Amino acid sequence: MRQRVAFVLVVMGLAVVLATGAGANTELVPGSRVVFPFFDMSTGNSTFLLLHNTGGLTATVQLALYGQGSGKQDFFLTLTGADTDQFDIGLQVGGGAATFPGVSGNTSQTNVAGRGWVDAFVVASASTSSNVIQRNALAGSGIIVNIPGDFAFAYPGAASQCQSDAGTGGAVVTRLAGSGLAGVWTGRCEQYPSTLFLPGYLAEDLESTTSPLRTAFLVMAGPADANKKEAPGQDLDGASASLVSIQMPGEGAIFDGCGIGSGVTIAPAHLVNGRISTVNTQSGNGFRRTNFTTTASCPTTGGPFTDELSNSPIASMKLRNNIDTPVSAVTGPVPNPDFTGPNGFDTSARKRGMVGVAFGTAFDGGLKVGDTIRLWGHGSTQTYLTCCFGDTAQ
Repeated sequence: MRQRVAFVLVVMGLAVVLATGAGANTELVPGSRVVFPFFDMSTGNSTFLLLHNTGGLTATVQLALYGQGSGKQDFFLTLTGADTDQFDIGLQVGGGAATFPGVSGNTSQTNVAGRGWVDAFVVASASTSSNVIQRNALAGSGIIVNIPGDFAFAYPGAASQCQSDAGTGGAVVTRLAGSGLAGVWTGRCEQYPSTLFLPGYLAEDLESTTSPLRTAFLVMAGPADANKKEAPGQDLDGASASLVSIQMPGEGAIFDGCGIGSGVTIAPAHLVNGRISTVNTQSGNGFRRTNFTTTASCPTTGGPFTDELSNSPIASMKLRNNIDTPVSAVTGPVPNPDFTGPNGFDTSARKRGMVGVAFGTAFDGGLKVGDTIRLWGHGSTQTYLTCCFGDTAQ
């Protein structure tokens, strides 16, 4: 195990809030792939990834770091059996926060350099063109530390199990040199759900610059669809780089504590990140705390009592991605000449899966309260592999 004393000293004095939700696929079961939807190495922030090899054999792990639109970088870790490693993103990225530029002019993203997301997965060797392999033994968590604010958030990564035709240690997909695009599929990975749920969150956003940092702060990443379409960690920064877009203006997608719903519109983005009251541009009665139903107007059908959460800063959310995954050699963020049926690609149409997390903070008389929730997945948009539970041949 490799540790850094600085990290231990930093976290000892902070209240680390663990995520309370479930999210994608075989939740909290180790996989060959783990996606971390958000890191922050902007001024005053640090992000640490804790990765653990639950198996007995050594695993080589590639970490593909994506920014809000550009600046992808790749790193490799070697995890021996039962090993845990800490990956300090700020320390490892030599160019600092400027490596991952912010994005201006898009309400769904922040013009803050140093933010992005991570796709971590097991490979045959430390090369961006090596095979992605089945080794369902990877687990991990992300920890975001804010020193000036004296707090930290922690959340579990979203695991995806993979299956190779050759079994444990076998290739799931070959990759092309340079871009890391998928070459030939000899297996598949569970895809992430294209519809996410935030079952309940603290909507304590005062909609002003004085609101606490990361108040009702929503993040959604759209990783590569590794169910025979895109290789984990491949280039996703092409001309059509929008990976997440929520277009639900006429649906009950956000509900206040009284159960009154309104629509959601989130503009296309490479990585959705920002305050919910900002990223949701729904006109009219879109989510705003000031629009919450008052106690007097809360429906009482089904019982004699008014809903105890009416007019309270509590809300829930349903989010469905409107972005398609590639169906041919010329579709998707980056064209792939090898995208053909004979190479094992799935040419059927489906929406891109997502991994999300919501952060919330509140202040009351100097008391700092925080919450971190990994977004839940909708079962109808998930795939499960029966091969890999208890993938013991490690």
